[in-house]
Amino acid sequence: MATRRFATHNISVTRSTTKSDGSFHLDINYVDANDYSNCSEKIVIGGIPLSLSYLTNGLLSSDGSYKRTYAIKVIEESSISPVDVSAASEYSTVWDGIRFSLSQDQAGRLYLDVNDLNSTVVETDEIIVRGMPLTLGENQELLFLKTALTSADIEEYGNVYIGGTALVAGRVGNNWYLVLHPA
Repeated sequence: MATRRFATHNISVTRSTTKSDGSFHLDINYVDANDYSNCSEKIVIGGIPLSLSYLTNGLLSSDGSYKRTYAIKVIEESSISPVDVSAASEYSTVWDGIRFSLSQDQAGRLYLDVNDLNSTVVETDEIIVRGMPLTLGENQELLFLKTALTSADIEEYGNVYIGGTALVAGRVGNNWYLVLHPA
């Protein structure tokens, strides 16, 4: 685990062991849905309005008031396996100065590879991404809210352009979700 500067803070990343291009997996933790509430707020990343949930208890600011921070709602797609990991340059993208590892499914869709720390979540800070305060954990990992949705629930696929690369988003009903691949 290492940290790299991203947006307004350092975030936790893990170097990919399957690629030779120096790319990283984004370190994440999934938050408990009971600690987050649905909201109508969205974060527009790469042209897609991704659904958010907000931390119900909030983080305390220096003046003792609560901050409202968010977690991006995601669908985890663990059933794909990379088509060809030897073509490393085709399966990574640079976002805010960090080269992130990607996986591609048989249909040619690209997914952001993430490393689930699978540890106790302690919300400690926020990072501002596209004007929205997203919650960080105590290991500087980004926190996401994993939905119970699967790829079978996706009604429409869309592209979230990150670093000029089209990554997978899925629409279910009126909401868009980032689709992640566990590394």
